[in-house]
Amino acid sequence: MIVGMSMQTFFSIQHVRAATYFARESARLQKRMKKSATTLQLSTPLKATVTAALFSSVAFLEATINEIYAEAEKENGLLGSIDPNASKLIAYLWESGEIDRASVMNKFSILLAAASRDPLDKGSKTCQEVKSLISLRNALMHYKSSWLDIGTEGMVRKGALTNSGLIKSISSSFEWLPGSSRSDGWMSADCAIWSAESSINYANYFFERLDIVPTYSHVLEDLKLPDRNRVKL
Repeated sequence: MIVGMSMQTFFSIQHVRAATYFARESARLQKRMKKSATTLQLSTPLKATVTAALFSSVAFLEATINEIYAEAEKENGLLGSIDPNASKLIAYLWESGEIDRASVMNKFSILLAAASRDPLDKGSKTCQEVKSLISLRNALMHYKSSWLDIGTEGMVRKGALTNSGLIKSISSSFEWLPGSSRSDGWMSADCAIWSAESSINYANYFFERLDIVPTYSHVLEDLKLPDRNRVKL
């Protein structure tokens, strides 16, 4: 008799661990910048960890929602407590590929609707912060040469961050690096911490609405973030 087995991994947990790791590392590097005269040597690793935290934070959300859709196919999976008809609908959406064309946040909303759960409040701070986070990640992932332009009025190319609505939201979301140009001043440790924190808050909000235990509940000790007030320059 041939016996087979299958092991499945929630890589979303690795993404959220990475996001919080890079956030902690960025805080450590920024503290060194406070004490060091060679801040230029430290700026590259700081920006690298901030960018990594941002990418990992959004990857965590993308992986999480895809994993939950896939769970609907299992009779005793994470969605075993919801109505069987709802599970079948969610599984259909996943298997048919219909959900692939939806944005990250819409995937969360569609699943809650299919499960007959209350929707996330899109106007809440939690949702608005993630909307900004994803927009910032997308701008970096699909980078255009004009995005980091700075200059006098009328001299900056179309599509620059400085002329976008995004700059208003991120300016109020976290502390920027003092003395940096307007184009890259947002690449601070506080940005990295905000990225990880925002993604985790959003995921928590979703799991509360869905009324199931978060997939990352067993690694919460690994997800601790620095106090944002202590990383200011």
